[in-house]
Amino acid sequence: MIPYASLGYLVAHYNLFNRLKTKRKLCLITFGIISLILSLYKLIPTAPGFGYSNNNNLLVVFFAAGFAYLLPFERVSEKSRNILKYVTRYTLGIYCMHRLVGTILSMARLELTGLTRCVIIYIIAFFISFIMCKLSSKYLKQLVE
Repeated sequence: MIPYASLGYLVAHYNLFNRLKTKRKLCLITFGIISLILSLYKLIPTAPGFGYSNNNNLLVVFFAAGFAYLLPFERVSEKSRNILKYVTRYTLGIYCMHRLVGTILSMARLELTGLTRCVIIYIIAFFISFIMCKLSSKYLKQLVE
């Protein structure tokens, strides 16, 4: 995870995505196209044994995160923003347990791949975080919220 954390730190330190908002439409189109191309085609060869820690995935994450950050959320309705805020409250819990949920899905022999697998893992981890938050002590609640 060090490459992802380092990239995130650099983007935040140099305020990169905010600076790109001056040319939002061009950057949105560029970031969207590059994200799609990199996620569909493995343009950078992967070193065996590195899993998510390869250069291609690092670039996909950078361009996809940039695309999401550049979306004009100020134009989204208040109701939609509130739903998004509610779901993102559980991001820490989702992040901390997504690997466990994915492993359990694999052990259950559910043959899900790609985006479908990611969405299913996210939904399951969200509900686990939500339930933990509602049924637990304040200390356990702090772990997922």
